[in-house]
Amino acid sequence: MAKLVAVNRYYAPDHSATAQLLTDLGEHLVASGQPVTAITSRLRYDDPAAALPARETINGVLIHRVWTTRFGRTGLWGRAFDYASFYLAATLALLLHAKRGDTILAKTDPPLISVPAALAARLKGARLVNWCQDLYSETAAAVGVRWAKGPLGRLLRTLRNRSLKSADCNVVLCDSMFAYLESEGVPKQRLRVIHNWPDPSIRPLARSRQPGEPFTICYSGNLGRAHNVAAIIDLIERTKDIPGLAYRFVGGGVGMGRLQRHLSQRRITSV
Repeated sequence: MAKLVAVNRYYAPDHSATAQLLTDLGEHLVASGQPVTAITSRLRYDDPAAALPARETINGVLIHRVWTTRFGRTGLWGRAFDYASFYLAATLALLLHAKRGDTILAKTDPPLISVPAALAARLKGARLVNWCQDLYSETAAAVGVRWAKGPLGRLLRTLRNRSLKSADCNVVLCDSMFAYLESEGVPKQRLRVIHNWPDPSIRPLARSRQPGEPFTICYSGNLGRAHNVAAIIDLIERTKDIPGLAYRFVGGGVGMGRLQRHLSQRRITSV
């Protein structure tokens, strides 16, 4: 039987968003009788020193974890080396494990993984499906990365668009992403909107509020360079004196540190 070969830098037991989504999908497909192989790294999103096993099976999904550098997410240059080493190792793994008739599923961590995935699909006679969580180099340009606004950024966007045009299908998150990629020349018949789903394990947090408990606004996930931390801080400042209102943040990222420093300096206790 033809299998699904998924490629993403993180997979279970990692807890990052792309890892959770891909794990959910992989385990659901295996339960329905579809063989799934995941090609990922040996790192964890919040722990570059982690050493996950090179090969294991989790709930029926066969996982191949390739070697990469381990600089982590704290610096852009270190992250670039981690990306580059994963591109090379993951491409070799795709060429090794994908067979004619298989489907390669490429997410967007690291950015532009669709480009080597498209090459591997063409060489191996496999189908390609891209699952687009982000758009690069547009995201880099939006957060002020200078090179992303110049010729290199345009070249990377062109390569990205070619890989999407060559795919059998590109799954996008929303109608606006659909419209944008269509404007970039990706045929609309190769675009499908499938919204991300929630993690059912967080539902107990949504229980009915008890008398006397604060009304709590929750933020779960990464708070990174691409997120508008200033707007979040402004919202907290504007609402900090409203009785019975609290905020809860669960996650990490450079923006989380900035938020924590501001809360400490301002002695805000509603978060």
